[in-house]
Amino acid sequence: MSMAHTSRFLALAMIVALVAASCAPAAQPAPAAPAATAAPAATAAPAAPATPRPAAATPAPAPTTAAAKPADQPRYGGFLVGYNSTPSSNLDLAQVTQIVAQHMMVSAYNTLVRLDPQKLPNERVFIGSLATQWTLAPDGTGVTFRLREGVKFHDGKPFTSADVKATVDRIRDAPDKILSPIKSYFKGAVVETPDPLTAVFKSPVPLPFTMQLFAAPFLSIVPKHVVEADQHALEKSAVGTGPFKFSKWDRNIALELVRNPDYWDKGRPYLDGTRWLDIPEASTQVAAFRAGRVNITGTGTRGLSKSDMDVLQRDVPGVRIIQYTFSSIRYTLMNNSAPPFDNPKVRKAVAMVLDHKELINSAFEGLGYDLDFVGPAAGVWGLPKEKQQQIPVLRGVTEADRTAARKLLAEAGYPNGLDVEFLVHDVQEGPAVVTMEQLRKIGIRSKGRVVKIDQWLSTTRDLKYDITWGSVSFAIFDPAVALSMHIKGTLDNRTGYTNPKVEEIYKRVLSTIDPATRKIAVDEIQTILWEDVPAVPSAVQYFLLGLRPEVRGYTHPGLLNDNLQFETTWLAPQ
Repeated sequence: MSMAHTSRFLALAMIVALVAASCAPAAQPAPAAPAATAAPAATAAPAAPATPRPAAATPAPAPTTAAAKPADQPRYGGFLVGYNSTPSSNLDLAQVTQIVAQHMMVSAYNTLVRLDPQKLPNERVFIGSLATQWTLAPDGTGVTFRLREGVKFHDGKPFTSADVKATVDRIRDAPDKILSPIKSYFKGAVVETPDPLTAVFKSPVPLPFTMQLFAAPFLSIVPKHVVEADQHALEKSAVGTGPFKFSKWDRNIALELVRNPDYWDKGRPYLDGTRWLDIPEASTQVAAFRAGRVNITGTGTRGLSKSDMDVLQRDVPGVRIIQYTFSSIRYTLMNNSAPPFDNPKVRKAVAMVLDHKELINSAFEGLGYDLDFVGPAAGVWGLPKEKQQQIPVLRGVTEADRTAARKLLAEAGYPNGLDVEFLVHDVQEGPAVVTMEQLRKIGIRSKGRVVKIDQWLSTTRDLKYDITWGSVSFAIFDPAVALSMHIKGTLDNRTGYTNPKVEEIYKRVLSTIDPATRKIAVDEIQTILWEDVPAVPSAVQYFLLGLRPEVRGYTHPGLLNDNLQFETTWLAPQ
């Protein structure tokens, strides 16, 4: 651990101890339940209904300005300038799970469909992007897309159905070590191309979330001629059909995209480009925003804290703050394949003492809510309330729970507690420190090791850790996707957990269209997971996005990666 990390880590530990000893503010209530999944109806309309969403985030606390006035007219010119806390190592959207890469690169590409940005966050309605019409198979096993005519890639080559097929084939077959987080959903799937403007997707099993998949950044359409020539060409550059074109990338300094003058949506985009600066320190990020060096903040955990928001609302007249959430689950992850967490009793002891309310108040400044294994505990996919009341982290931890946890540790062979290494994600140190302090109360003594995001991802995937706190982000919001991390062999399984019974029930979750039947299977899996505890769902914070007053035409990020095209964004005179 570097000296800088050590100092910050110790400072966080001291802050957590002080906050825990004080009267912390009440945690924000969990968001409202998402709507149940409906079987997609066959339709040729470009506004097919979306599958269910996680709860909409509550309004941002006391924003000081609204969106652009109706009288304002879009203007051309200028750069949207934002920042990232951690540089990306890969720009290929088919592979990356880092939010930073999606944040920067989504606007260089298009998906076949997208969520209507004008209806976010309250409605999740699909509209056409590279597809103009679509018809879903009644049994959920496919969809026929009619493609937009006259679209060109940034290198001037025409977009056709062959590119849709190449995109899906590349994800399904994952050639040359291309690791796609959505590969498992395309097993046995094919794309037929009866003509250059028709693409027919067929799956051997029903997929309740087909439209969500085709709207996800991971399924951004790439040019067949580029990836066939070099499967790794898009890792350091971009060739898409989106509103902005790749210009340059100096890793650890900045990435820049410029306006695509041949964009198929004529007259857009309005900006000359977007520029993303690598600014690792939070204080420097806020200072850059206050000074106008950047005009949009980072996203997700790289966005604003509540304290940052308070400062900017005071110092930047007209600043716009948007509160939102994301389709991810925060976990205390444990390596189930090696001691001490290969012992279920040790894992159960951990699950009995992690206090969500303290975590929300200490690490998230009161802006957060509880999670179950499939998302918001208060959401439609969460376990019934009576079952949640039997789970300490969801009903509230008591001293009796801590006593029972110590007993479990003793039964597991650790009557005097145990020492572990706690892998710490460098942008999520606060929650890690809170978790380590909670474990210390039952005799689990943690030594922190802080690593960057790239190393955290590879270390957890290779199971070279004891315990960690981190997030698993999903391309789409669906219980099958959230539960995939507990299935053997999936890319997101970072615990080494395997249970044949869970995997058998999961097949029903993955392929069942009827929402009531799916809910029964989801509850069965969650009940088993709370017994086995391969990981412990944590709380998640609401995120805060800041826009300087000159930034206009941007609506809402939705679930963070729902609206990152910026084709309608423009800059007003300052």
